[in-house]
Amino acid sequence: PLSQPTIQERYLLRPYPQYNGVESFRKPDAMSMYNGFTLRVEKRFSHGFDLLASFTGSKTMDNSSAAVSYLGPVSETYVNQYNPGLEWAISSQDVSRAFVGAFVYELPFGKGRTFANSAGRGVNLLISGWEVNGIITLQDGTPLLMSGAQDQTGLFTLGQTPDNSGSAKLSNPTINEWFNTSVFSQPPPFTFGNTSRSLPNVRNPGIRNADLSLFKNDYFGKENRYNLQFRLEAFKALNNPQWGGPNTNIQAGSAFGTITSDTGPRNVQLGLKFLW
Repeated sequence: PLSQPTIQERYLLRPYPQYNGVESFRKPDAMSMYNGFTLRVEKRFSHGFDLLASFTGSKTMDNSSAAVSYLGPVSETYVNQYNPGLEWAISSQDVSRAFVGAFVYELPFGKGRTFANSAGRGVNLLISGWEVNGIITLQDGTPLLMSGAQDQTGLFTLGQTPDNSGSAKLSNPTINEWFNTSVFSQPPPFTFGNTSRSLPNVRNPGIRNADLSLFKNDYFGKENRYNLQFRLEAFKALNNPQWGGPNTNIQAGSAFGTITSDTGPRNVQLGLKFLW
């Protein structure tokens, strides 16, 4: 472009007009701010029961979340390279509330336990050694990042955000319409688009999951040195749908705003384990 008889004025207005482009790779110049509160409750193992639960409420804000997808959801580079502050928004990695609880409970039945302590050998073999375990996860989703706007700024920017004419939040979102798609549109030429880098009030589906297991421990040998353990383990035990994120590309037509994936059905496995 710089060798033509007529050169577009935008090329001449660049900081280094003698070059067709000057770039820096993954420059570490973004800013972030995290505020959080964590509550942890722990009951150490006693009487066959152990519990560990934690809750975190937090807010993360930044003006660029990640440059590569394996570090988390990638948000747009600066639309206006001369004003990174315009990109200040909820981080694409923000999880505002997260609860995780884990427990182990050895059922109090059989010899040496609270109930049926004097049961016969055959009955004791059936009712003793049972153990229930679980991991419960409840977590908000990450903010949505809108995409698909065609870059018509004329400023060599690497992205342009859509225009937003109203609230995208729906009172009853469904997988067929996760947010109000009608408020987003292609911005006019030579404008940046007014949608924030991430939506502050619309998020990807969160996590509602329970992984549960039932063990049967059969101890034998001198001083119960050996254990033949039967395991029944169920991942996604309650079979709650764990939806993927909605389509956020404004050029996607009827697919825009819809969810078409989840993490799959319940997974159950059986195992036999020998410990010594």
